[in-house]
Amino acid sequence: MNLLKGKKFLLISGCISSLGLIAMGIFWWMNESKFNQAIADYTEGNCESSIGSINKLSESPLNSVFRYTARSAQVRSECYRFITAKDEETKAVKEGDFGKAMVAQNSFVTTFPESPLKKYSLSRVKAHFAAKGSSNMSSLTSCPETESMRRNDIFPNPAANVPKFLWGCVKIYTDKPETQLNFGVKLLGEFPKNELAFNSKTILLKNSLLCEQSQKFQGEQTVVFLSVIHLVCSRVYLNNANFARSMEYLDGINSSPYPIKKEADALQEEWIKDFTATSKTLSSAYSEVNDATMRCFGANAFIPWDAFRGVDCVSGRELEAWERVIQIVPATKLLAIARKFDRVRKIVGVVTTISNGILISKGLASIYDFERSKQLIKSNAVEMFDMLREEDADTRAALIRYSPGMQTILERVHSELNIEKTFPWAVSLLKKYDSP
Repeated sequence: MNLLKGKKFLLISGCISSLGLIAMGIFWWMNESKFNQAIADYTEGNCESSIGSINKLSESPLNSVFRYTARSAQVRSECYRFITAKDEETKAVKEGDFGKAMVAQNSFVTTFPESPLKKYSLSRVKAHFAAKGSSNMSSLTSCPETESMRRNDIFPNPAANVPKFLWGCVKIYTDKPETQLNFGVKLLGEFPKNELAFNSKTILLKNSLLCEQSQKFQGEQTVVFLSVIHLVCSRVYLNNANFARSMEYLDGINSSPYPIKKEADALQEEWIKDFTATSKTLSSAYSEVNDATMRCFGANAFIPWDAFRGVDCVSGRELEAWERVIQIVPATKLLAIARKFDRVRKIVGVVTTISNGILISKGLASIYDFERSKQLIKSNAVEMFDMLREEDADTRAALIRYSPGMQTILERVHSELNIEKTFPWAVSLLKKYDSP
């Protein structure tokens, strides 16, 4: 009897176990189906549906034993970031910043470069390019991400769209000259034959840092443009009465593989005439100040303080209190003699320097031996105008009083570089020598 009862118990237990296994198999199959559907939605870019299915699976009491646990976490992570990118993209489009929309998708691709969702990101960007055009995708948000987006293959048809995008960036950064130059260099260096390269050069000819950073355009693709830059910058510095820097750019033209000889020769003659005329005006004015100073202080360093009556006879300004008591304090008087006579010595040195410059430039004008005398001229030009820039207000006022032409020279010396002043001439050079 007991044996019969035992067999019955085993039979019932086996049935129950079988039913349990069948139930578990059905449950497994249902979860597997949900998982497979979630993956299918994910690979088709339907992340909202995929996340919904995965979230339901995560509530399963047997979730931890199923093989899809780690995979679900990966899909959920990618999908959440993809949905965020779409939301940021939609917001950017509403704001009218299509470049920002492109950056939103680029951020997703940067984070998940191997994701199957990447193709949907690229497809969305492609649609914006088709609707708005490449240059309209350039913005203050997207331009800084140019290289990242190129690495991620964000640009559809890069050969056509990247140069247009770079051109858009060149136009945007008019108030950031260094950034604008960098985008210009990239466009001209990588796409020199593109029709937009010429337009970019035209804009760059107004860039305030073009002369200072002209070395950025040293390359096989920009050799002609660099010659134009040297010619333009030589004139810019000549307008500023910075003869030494102007000459450096003239040297750059002459040593270029593509020298613009006719215009360079003409500018060189203009340089010589301007240097000579300016030197004569400077020499005359400094000589007058020198003579007046010597009359005040005396050729033998004897200073007739009684004649001053509290006023400097050169500048006309009132003397400081300590200078007036020199008549009473002998030691201070000796110090003042040395101080005042240093000024005379300096002015004499200036006149000598300028006179040397005049002699050299006169020789140039007659024999046109520019190369042989170049270093002598440059040395004098630097000395002359460095001293003029450093002169105090009193000396500048005295120079103007003794030579009306000094006003114009001082305005040139102390003015800021103005590259836009040469723009029409620069564009004509560009069209003549470097047009497509």
